[in-house]
Amino acid sequence: MLPLIPIALFEVRISKSKLFTALACSLTWIFSIISYYLYMAVQFAFIGVSTRPELHISSLGEHPYFWSNWKSLFWKDIVGNIVEWSGVALLGGFIIGVFISIIYIYLGKFFKSRKPRDENL
Repeated sequence: MLPLIPIALFEVRISKSKLFTALACSLTWIFSIISYYLYMAVQFAFIGVSTRPELHISSLGEHPYFWSNWKSLFWKDIVGNIVEWSGVALLGGFIIGVFISIIYIYLGKFFKSRKPRDENL
C-alpha cells in the first residue's frame, strides 16, 4: 500500500479528482498483482523452484504430466489468485485513493486559508 501514496499524490495534484485518484490506485494495485503472478510463472518455468522441479522447462520431455501440471498451475494458482486478489485491489485501491485525495484536497484548502495576510494593504 505504501507505493500507492506517491501515485495518489501525483494524480490528485494533476486532476484534483477523488475518482481519478481512486482509479489510479486501484489500477496500480491490480497491475502489481498481475505482474507478481506472471513473475511467479516465469520463475517456475525458467528459473526453477526446488519444491516444484516438474514445472521447469527442462522437464518438458522427461515428465509425462508436464502440460497438465502447467494447466493446473495456470488456472488455479495464477488466474485464480489474480481474480481473487483483484477484488481486494479494486476495493482497497479505491479506498486508499479516495482517502489520500480527501486529505490532500482539504489540507490544501486549510493551508491556503491560513496564509498570513499583509496588514498594510
